[in-house]
Amino acid sequence: MHHTLRARRFAQVSDATIQFGDLTVLVGPQATGKSVLLQLLKLAVDGGRIAGTLKENGFAWSSREDFCGVYFGEGMSQAWTDKTVVTFDGRRVSVPPGKTQYGPGRLFYIPAHRTLSVAEGWPLGFRSYKPDTPFVVRDFSEQLLQLLTTKRGIEGDVVFPQKRRLKRQFRDLIDQAVFHGGHLKLLSDGPRRQFKLVYPNAEMAYMAWTAGQREFIPLLLGIYYLVPLGQARTAGEIEWVVIEEPEMGLHVKAIQAVMLLILELLDRGYKVAISTHSEAILQVVWAIQELKATDAPPASLWKVFDLESARWDVGRLAERCLDRSYRVFFLDYEGEAVTATDISRLDPGAEREAEKTWGQLSGLSERVNAIVAALNADRE
Repeated sequence: MHHTLRARRFAQVSDATIQFGDLTVLVGPQATGKSVLLQLLKLAVDGGRIAGTLKENGFAWSSREDFCGVYFGEGMSQAWTDKTVVTFDGRRVSVPPGKTQYGPGRLFYIPAHRTLSVAEGWPLGFRSYKPDTPFVVRDFSEQLLQLLTTKRGIEGDVVFPQKRRLKRQFRDLIDQAVFHGGHLKLLSDGPRRQFKLVYPNAEMAYMAWTAGQREFIPLLLGIYYLVPLGQARTAGEIEWVVIEEPEMGLHVKAIQAVMLLILELLDRGYKVAISTHSEAILQVVWAIQELKATDAPPASLWKVFDLESARWDVGRLAERCLDRSYRVFFLDYEGEAVTATDISRLDPGAEREAEKTWGQLSGLSERVNAIVAALNADRE
């Protein structure tokens, strides 16, 4: 079943309709509403549980404006007006939520500000942030805290690599791209525990990590939450996964590893939605679309990732991922307001500029190629 979110007159979004596939990608310049649309999706799926979580942690509101300030964060209290209409599968989304529920939600959200979660070498609790911090940041950090304190995230003191979590080929690529032979561990530093990257001659605390490692590690922990140890394919009641800007701070090889992790989530049955500014991510989506269109064998997908001959479990994953649906939407301003355009075909020969340039992500390289080609032609 495919789902549809429509938002009209919310914040900078004039009228945007997102029809979700198994993997949905939102692209567009900064401040075009990608994050607020994904937060609206969270609200649509988990509204009652959001209200319950906030109340459990001592938050209260007496108006729509109060709730928007608490949920969306600083500066967003006026984003939802009397003219705002948000629907999910035709059902109107209410703010504040019309009911309060307790317990885990159905959508797991990995925000762009995920480095805040481990900035002190250990995840912060829900109430540890300033009052203006968006709900999705607080909630993600709390989920990581639960993962580690309930012993579901580590084998002994080792966080990465873990032989029983993630396929070997995926672990190898992550190591090559991010850790370079180091092990991520939870070690005691006096009375407290914290993450350290351990190499043969060094133990590196958070402040000594590279920017890419700081971005990748909370993302990896989020994946751990979704890929439980044991026989379970999914984590509890979770059906949806949102990942904001999974490429942040990462080299192309590490982005490739992240895309493999996203395919792992698809294979397990999650619906995944991401926002991105990375042409590399769209290159993978475009390649999958082309493989689907030509009925290519599953082994072709692993050639895209330059992986060795696939084992049976990886081969089955490729087969199932080629059977999934993929959607891409471009958000941009028309005048002073944002609209959404479906560019799912990612056709480089399309007439529409938005689709031809993959939401402007490939536009620069196309112009540079054209200029260089013209210069070479003139020399000849």
